[in-house]
Amino acid sequence: MPKQLDSGKHRGRLFWLLNGGLLSSAFVLFFIYFFEPLSFKRGLLRSRFPVESTRNTRLFNAQLRPEAHESRENTTIQLDWTVTKGLRYPDGVGKWVYQVNGERPPLLCIPPVDLSRNSADKVSPGQFPCPSIEARAGDTIVIDVHNQLSDEGLALHFHGLRMEGANHMDGVVGITQRAIASGESFTYSFRISPAQAGTFWWHSHAEFQRADGLYGAFIVHAPKASGEALGSMSGCGAEYDEDSVLLIGDWYHSPAQEVQENYDSYTHWGLEPAPDSLLINGVGLFNCPRLPHWRKVECMSTTTPGLAPRGSTSRLRIVNVGARITVLTVDGGNAVAPQNQTWSAVGTVHPGERVDLLVEWMDADAFEIILDREYYRSKNLALTPEQAFPVIRADEIQGGRQSRATTRSPNPTALDLVELTGVQLSGGALGGDRPDHIVQIYTKIELLAHLENRPRGYINHTYWIPQEDDPLISTPRKQWNEHQQVPFIPLAKKKDTWVDLVINNVDELGHPFHLHGYEFYIVSSFHPKEHLGWNAYNAYDERKGPPGGAYNLKSPLKKDTVFVPAAGYVVLRFNADNPGLWFLHCHILWHQGVGMAMTLEVEKSNDTLQ
Repeated sequence: MPKQLDSGKHRGRLFWLLNGGLLSSAFVLFFIYFFEPLSFKRGLLRSRFPVESTRNTRLFNAQLRPEAHESRENTTIQLDWTVTKGLRYPDGVGKWVYQVNGERPPLLCIPPVDLSRNSADKVSPGQFPCPSIEARAGDTIVIDVHNQLSDEGLALHFHGLRMEGANHMDGVVGITQRAIASGESFTYSFRISPAQAGTFWWHSHAEFQRADGLYGAFIVHAPKASGEALGSMSGCGAEYDEDSVLLIGDWYHSPAQEVQENYDSYTHWGLEPAPDSLLINGVGLFNCPRLPHWRKVECMSTTTPGLAPRGSTSRLRIVNVGARITVLTVDGGNAVAPQNQTWSAVGTVHPGERVDLLVEWMDADAFEIILDREYYRSKNLALTPEQAFPVIRADEIQGGRQSRATTRSPNPTALDLVELTGVQLSGGALGGDRPDHIVQIYTKIELLAHLENRPRGYINHTYWIPQEDDPLISTPRKQWNEHQQVPFIPLAKKKDTWVDLVINNVDELGHPFHLHGYEFYIVSSFHPKEHLGWNAYNAYDERKGPPGGAYNLKSPLKKDTVFVPAAGYVVLRFNADNPGLWFLHCHILWHQGVGMAMTLEVEKSNDTLQ
């Protein structure tokens, strides 16, 4: 049982899991009209929704069970998932969503809703939000996936896991597998690396299914150290009372496929869609009266979401006013350098990124997640200029308190996650000053006349379209289509092979990039004061030093997802020790959907891929 600390304080470990950023600089951009970043503001906040008694509040299922995994032997976890669609009202608006182990729907559209009936009678059977996975480092995972969707293929990716020796289980349609066709099944079987423990997540990597709910948390617990007390909760030198996870993602009321089609249209001029709402662990709150009259959706009133201290998810701006916060790890359990203070606010977390936080709950009884206006280039009439989504704590719910508060802390002490560094490395740990290979790319969303001014996500001179029929992994390179940009990385003989991946962003907005199969060190990240254009940084030219200064080879942050700032660049260094075909893409789903992706091919140790 979590213990009560003195002075009304509660301590908990929070996993902020950035749910598959759909938007380019905003949070996880999932669906329709516009986009923008999220802010987290904790403490005494003013709700922009009608306030209801917290006795009616819907609680998130956010509690984790590390004690069930940390002290046992490695095992095989077997899961059986049937993927269907079902009618749900996660924020009060009816929508067909993806669910696991439900019944196959008889219709492909949302039927009229009888609002006089109890809401429990309106939803389809099946698990939504989709199930999360808890395991420990070194476990073997076996998931039998059965596709009972009417007319869609699907594939699942396990974000942040290295998938060593299991490239064919990485779940990218067109790269490592064919989509699981309707009515067919596929078994994902892989071993979690004994060296990996932390916050990960799984999601669909077929079409735009992630945006309609096909995702879940994947938490890998580290084994207890020898002599460590059973039942205690600790990690990264900190002790806490509970482990919780929050999956936070923007939510659209239209199907994601329609949202993408609108974005991929000359009439939208490349303006990313803005969300209608926001979900936390599958629960949201929408203000029905704000719906424009032309939006024909079924909308019913819902209650304020609530939870005990929890966390996780997308490109977010997390501001927790009234709590003391310490960052423990980023992405898949990668440690950060010790901080000399605690914070009341945590800065931007980009789509696909994760942050583990140690939170001391002070006197705050609620927090809000705010849709920040930084990337709000268009307006959603159903949202206010600064849209707030209130959340209250479970212990306040039990007391029957209301979720609205009256004031905000005007000057939260904010930590900018970009300024974090990693733990100190020994000399030469990253292969020395120069890598063995350099892969240099330039990326930009272009609207070109010969493509009808439809947005295309270029990397160098190529925009990605998935390989049809057989995936790249089983197709000779000479048969790959012209939209496959796949640099080949040969291995050095009798030593590690270090690679610098240089990503130049020529866009006016930033892009979060994720590399499958690897974790990397961010040895340089630079956001210039003026746009450098296509001459941002040429790592091949040794006569000119990097505009952002010398590389950090002593204490770089280790991650698997990185934000490339607008008009800037990042340099990522990794040891090419995991052979195979590994996808590299913008984690804004809409940008990936118009081609902002490529693949790296790392040579096998004995022979190369054909």
